[in-house]
Amino acid sequence: MAEEINYASWPQEVGRFLDIGDRKQLFLDDEFLVERTEGIRYVVNKPTKHPENPLMVPDRPWENVLQHYGSVLWDEEQGVFRIWYTCRTTRHGSASAVIVGYATSEDGLSWDKPELDVIDYEGAQTNAVLDMGPGGSGGVCVLDTPWDTSDRRYKMLYKTIEEGGGIKVAFSPDGLHWEKHPETVLGGVFDTFNVALWDGEKYVAYVRINQRPRKRYRSLGRIESEDFVHWTTPTIVLGPDDHDPEDSDLYTSAAFKYDEADRAYFMFPSLFDWRTGQLTPQLATSRDNVTWRRVSYREAVIPLGSPDSFESQQMMVGAPPVVKDDRVYVYYSGDNRPHFGGTGAPFETKSGIALATYRLDGFVSIEAGEKPSGGSVTTIPIQFSGTELEVNADATWGEIRVEILDDTNSVIEGFGEDACEPIRGDSVRHTVGWREKKVAELAGRTIKLRFRLTGSKLYAFQFVG
Repeated sequence: MAEEINYASWPQEVGRFLDIGDRKQLFLDDEFLVERTEGIRYVVNKPTKHPENPLMVPDRPWENVLQHYGSVLWDEEQGVFRIWYTCRTTRHGSASAVIVGYATSEDGLSWDKPELDVIDYEGAQTNAVLDMGPGGSGGVCVLDTPWDTSDRRYKMLYKTIEEGGGIKVAFSPDGLHWEKHPETVLGGVFDTFNVALWDGEKYVAYVRINQRPRKRYRSLGRIESEDFVHWTTPTIVLGPDDHDPEDSDLYTSAAFKYDEADRAYFMFPSLFDWRTGQLTPQLATSRDNVTWRRVSYREAVIPLGSPDSFESQQMMVGAPPVVKDDRVYVYYSGDNRPHFGGTGAPFETKSGIALATYRLDGFVSIEAGEKPSGGSVTTIPIQFSGTELEVNADATWGEIRVEILDDTNSVIEGFGEDACEPIRGDSVRHTVGWREKKVAELAGRTIKLRFRLTGSKLYAFQFVG
């Protein structure tokens, strides 16, 4: 299983050192960057729910149930957040047909659902931009790919049960007017929210794979494409195992590439417990976009809400999150119904789209308490480029000092713990300094960093300048 892989020995091409250049490095709970630790622990952090949740609810005649089986993107040119989401509507002779809704926001909190001339409802204009058709279902993932031709700048991946079922795609010049690709691009039963991303070289999608027998049959598969139309055969990369409750599945992935850092991919897979009907999101990480592991303890990274809330029974995260103003905006949908169907008794349903935020890079932290000895973490051998070292850390109640070692584990003169100016306070960009030395002197040399923590949290480091 992926959890058994020790990333400290991966990838093999690293050789005697890892060349990180000026790219930010995150501390995940995978030991990839770490050679030695003492007195520290990895902490999987929970994002903060916005107090005004839900931010979007089904408040239009055509919105029966609203879900964030979709994507939020920040449009730099227009200066707005843009969301594509799914809603159950009365259409094609069904009360649960699926259409894709669209809205915008200047602050990511207050959303406007514009009246568009794309899809009507009983003769009136709506904010819908795509009708999945009688067999349409599941979620939609939208990518902005400005490097492609103008008529294919925006790409959508969605699921259908037409033509035997499978994955379909659509293209748009503006994100509003979509042209469906005429054929199903990958056959199969890919129920629920399938997610695509661009990894810098190719498109990768994470899709739901249904295995039999029913007990523990929902898993997450991975496919690749060069053109968003021709896809490889899925391979399973993450699924339920003996560490999960009996009779549980992995339902959605919400996979994304975290562009703020090097070798950083994340998922928010929702664990479905067949016995309670609840869906709760966890956190999974990858360094290579192939091998995935769920983080330690497997707690719900966004806990369910109170019993009377819109998010008391189900939570599913959309993808990707938005990084803006040193915050990570994670949008998700909530529902007060268990995921299994129930007996059909009358029930007041609640659903909505909500927001939870992290500090920049705040998914996982390395922490040490306030014992006099504190704790330390030493990196594997690295080489870098840049003139200054920055760290993302919260040392409100303590301090962090950094010393630099050579590849024989000897402290380099002038870069010892006593010579380091202590890092105090909370900042996503602390600059590390030494009294008589500049870190630029060591650029291109093989070194190790040793972070000594007392009563503090360390998220990431980066050489800049």
